[in-house]
Amino acid sequence: MNLVRGKEVENSAPVPGMAEYAVGAKAGARGVWLAHLTTPPGSGISPVHHHRESEALMHVLSGTLTIIHGPELRDRIDLGPGDFLFIPPFTLHAETNLGPEPLELVMARSTPEPIAEWHPELNVQESVLAAAVPG
Repeated sequence: MNLVRGKEVENSAPVPGMAEYAVGAKAGARGVWLAHLTTPPGSGISPVHHHRESEALMHVLSGTLTIIHGPELRDRIDLGPGDFLFIPPFTLHAETNLGPEPLELVMARSTPEPIAEWHPELNVQESVLAAAVPG
């Protein structure tokens, strides 16, 4: 076993306003990465990206998580407390908190390092973001 205290983990969030505290290889893991993320409302959308060969699994603890994905990044999934989402390898997506409350979630990936391949040439259409968040 290998214990990593929370105070030993730095914020590795790729988006201003987001907080991401994660371990994987740092904890001695060879096949998993685990993160706790928080995002305030209105903090913006992540750049479009995928996690290469890594599978990802998210679990929303509180707030609303919006995932944009699919052909031309026009598909949208809104998740609330208790919801889980599996993201297959090489799936382009972007995420944001469009809800009125802070978002808190746990995410695991099937690789011990935080793999993210960014695609700044791709953008999410405002019309996809403008749709109301389901209540």
